[in-house]
Order: sequence, then structure tokens, then C-alpha cells
Amino acid sequence: MRFLHWTALSAAIVSLMLSSCSGQTAKTTVSASTPATDQALPVQPSLTPTAAPFSKNPADEAFEAYMNDVIQGEDGLNHWCQSSQGIASQFYAPRAYRLLRKEINEPKKVATYVFQLDSSNKGGSQITANWVLFLEKKESSNWCVSYVGEKN
Repeated sequence: MRFLHWTALSAAIVSLMLSSCSGQTAKTTVSASTPATDQALPVQPSLTPTAAPFSKNPADEAFEAYMNDVIQGEDGLNHWCQSSQGIASQFYAPRAYRLLRKEINEPKKVATYVFQLDSSNKGGSQITANWVLFLEKKESSNWCVSYVGEKN
């Protein structure tokens, strides 16, 4: 296989050398944008992206619903587990979040999300901090927030 590769390469080099020695000038200039063939390239029809049908994990849906409510200015208490509402955290002026990491453990019925939140303090200064959020899966198959705390 190597022999064939080197033979083809050698033939191409010899051909180039002979054409340059004959005094002929090249008819075209080759660049990175020039196709390797003189034939026209086929035009491909424009493709319209379609969303592949998939189902989100119910824990992901619960996390997104909570975060979207919080970003829209709601307190999010309706997403908290009954047993955890006494320790429910609330954010001041949240603007956007970005999911950094998640881990869902279905057998133990817990999910952990680490996210970055852009918000402001009461003085109006911008704050960007990383947070951890725990979800629990209740017997009703619903996921609820059990803890939110700043990630160190």
C-alpha cells in the first residue's frame, strides 16, 4: 500500500516538473477555495432542520421549570418539597442561569444540578455565583426542590 502511495506521489511530482520545464504556464491558480476538479459541484438543496422527537427527563423538566420561574421573578416556592419549604432559598433579581453539571440517580430518587446564576444584590451590583440544587423524587413521581445553596 505504501509503495502505491509513493508511486502515485512520484508520478505527480515528475508530471509537475515536466510541465514547468516545457515553458507552459498554468491556466488556473489553485487555492484552498478552488475545487480539485474542473467539473461543477452539485448544488445541494437547503436543508430545514427538524427537531428530533425526544422526551426530557422529568428531573430536567422540574429543574428548568423552577429556574424559569425564578428568572421570571417568581419565588419558586411551588417547586419546593413540603418538607423543605422552611429552608427555601430565594434569589434577588436573577437574570440568567447556565447549567454547569448534573447528576441524576433514579434508584435513590435524587438529582443534583450545579448552575451559574447571574443576578444582582439589593444595591444593584451584578453578582455571578455558582449554586447547587438538589431535587427529590416523591412517591407521586413528581420532582421537587429540596435544597439550594451556594457552591464553594
